[in-house]
Amino acid sequence: MRKLTIEELHRMDVGTFQAADKMPLAIVLDNVRSLHNVGSVLRTADAFRLAEVCLCGITATPPSPEIHKTALGAEDSVSWTYHRDTLACVADLRRRGYRIVAVEQVEGSRKLGEWTAVGDDGVQPLALILGNEVKGVRQDVVDAADEALEIPQYGTKHSLNVSVTAGIVIWEAVRQLQRHVRLALLTLCALLPALCADLTATTVNDTLPDIALPLTLQVGRAAYKGDSIPNIILPTLNKYPPKQFRTERERQEYTRLVRNIKKVLPLAKTARHTIIETYDYLQTLPDKKAREEHLKAVEKGLKRQYGPLARRMSKTQGRILVKLIDRECDQTGYAIAKAFVGVMKANVYQGIAFLFGQSLAKHYDPEGEDAEIERIVRQVESGQL
Repeated sequence: MRKLTIEELHRMDVGTFQAADKMPLAIVLDNVRSLHNVGSVLRTADAFRLAEVCLCGITATPPSPEIHKTALGAEDSVSWTYHRDTLACVADLRRRGYRIVAVEQVEGSRKLGEWTAVGDDGVQPLALILGNEVKGVRQDVVDAADEALEIPQYGTKHSLNVSVTAGIVIWEAVRQLQRHVRLALLTLCALLPALCADLTATTVNDTLPDIALPLTLQVGRAAYKGDSIPNIILPTLNKYPPKQFRTERERQEYTRLVRNIKKVLPLAKTARHTIIETYDYLQTLPDKKAREEHLKAVEKGLKRQYGPLARRMSKTQGRILVKLIDRECDQTGYAIAKAFVGVMKANVYQGIAFLFGQSLAKHYDPEGEDAEIERIVRQVESGQL
């Protein structure tokens, strides 16, 4: 493996960084005394393109040679502000719609692996509070927070350096926020508008053509006698007992369900893949205008490619597709729409779907009412059906 040069990393300059859209995440430093820690947090905030860093109390501010040693110029790219009192800073962030999270060991704190950066209402700006190297986050600041987050530790020490803590919690928050954004993109472009609008034109005729199922094969690497060879990771094979039918009608209904799932499952998987690809490409574009133009082009292409399929989809197939999109993306269509286009349009989509016996807000339930669908999907994915 060859190390990349600085030129090959294609990093943006300060002006482009400041004009670019930011991750809806702010860091609040509550009386952090080390200038090196301040610089390190600023550098991490630059790496993940955070919205802002709030320096409070005795926390030092740029310009400072000591901060520059670890920030390496991030103090010039990242938006930072100084607040004499952390409580006043928290109150200001709350007025601006931020969800306040204290990173501290307290009663009732959530472990990092169990904590969610995105709530049931979709993406809300986050403010993570990091405290003093000795005393941590002040108790009155903890009291003012909406919740507390704790990093599990398994050694002899009871805490981590504040800059290390910042890197861990920022990465986890950004990872979850990025995943949620990926899930929102394609719904705006094609699936929800096409699905909801075209339900008025659907028929009960099963005319949707068979579509190839996009499959992925994981290939790892194993060492053998000083060389590396491919290591193919086989998917899980789920074995079920033979299906028993009490009546001929029950057998026909099951056969019809299998056929419908086979027809729409590839669309649900393609949706997930397209979301990821579209999001990754958007990150390479220089500004908001370029991203909006690309989204319009994606929308046009998706409607041209999948519009005829949507118009030939039966109502049953439409309902199954809504369920399978939730299965593949781990988000209901309503949650995706609300996060991306707002509550008003999401309610419009939900209202249209309701008229045709659907609900975009209903979760896929693989162990409950959707257990039969889950069984068939797993068998289709493994090639048993």
